[in-house]
Amino acid sequence: METTIDEVQVWDNWNSKHRQGRLDEPSKRRMREILASVADLKIQGAKILEVGCGTGWLSSKLCEFGKVTAVDLGMEIIETAKVRYPEIDFRSGDIHTLDLPLNSSRDCHLGNLLSGSRSARFCAKVVSTSQAGRIIASHHSK
Repeated sequence: METTIDEVQVWDNWNSKHRQGRLDEPSKRRMREILASVADLKIQGAKILEVGCGTGWLSSKLCEFGKVTAVDLGMEIIETAKVRYPEIDFRSGDIHTLDLPLNSSRDCHLGNLLSGSRSARFCAKVVSTSQAGRIIASHHSK
């Protein structure tokens, strides 16, 4: 299944409207929960893959635990994130088709899961990049 230009524009528009410089309370709560979970695992020096990173609001906090690679469908939001957080490897593309090396991440994966048939493909892709690491997933509905 290929990503369309419309899908990219939808995510760019949504993130521009809802994530530029502000977070809603549910997102703040989810961020606190994710960061607490990662801290509880005593992860340090990890290779972290964040899927569905948007503007990088969570990616920037995950740097505390290791090197972050962050992926999102949006193109404009990734360019914004690169300027804000140059220490993070941001990539624009569909996680299902993006060229990520096998076994490139080791310790932790985070993602906004999609409901339906793409969830299984998402999980398979994330697992294929892992070297027997931990997976922490959060669900986000638009």
